[in-house]
Amino acid sequence: MRLSSDEREIRLTGNLSSVWRRGDTVRRFHDATAGFHLAGAVWRSGAGAPGGGEVICHNDVAHYNTVFRAGRPVAFIDWDFAAPGPRAWDLAYAACRFVDVLLERIEAVCRLIVDQAAQGDPAFRRFLAEGHVAGYRRDLRFIESIRADLGRALARPPGGPPGPGPGRRTP
Repeated sequence: MRLSSDEREIRLTGNLSSVWRRGDTVRRFHDATAGFHLAGAVWRSGAGAPGGGEVICHNDVAHYNTVFRAGRPVAFIDWDFAAPGPRAWDLAYAACRFVDVLLERIEAVCRLIVDQAAQGDPAFRRFLAEGHVAGYRRDLRFIESIRADLGRALARPPGGPPGPGPGRRTP
């Protein structure tokens, strides 16, 4: 499918509310493909979940493959990796891809609080004094610390053995 430049608005970054709307867009797509079977279809090897699944998965749901109109996600592009899989397969990958948007959002909140406190805004001075920025930065460090484990978990086949993670040792 080709979209003319006036029919599309592709953003390379997103915001947190658009992430939630993308989740709904993925759900609606999965609902539309539930039970769909194309006799004799050949899917790209390794793109889908091992053993298939109940829906067709995009397998690369990310901000750079989302088409927006008026700030709302309306479609996904780049279907090279589409293949049968479980709904959770697409959602887990999307969650991993959107971590960058979440991290950017948290850092933007930290900058806002610090900047507004420096300009003398009493509410933001209180937020800073109450430790909100320190708490957000702790969250950022935690997300970064589990990021590699999340990637490894998403790469292993469903039902496979758990990989090393926080507090776990590799045998």
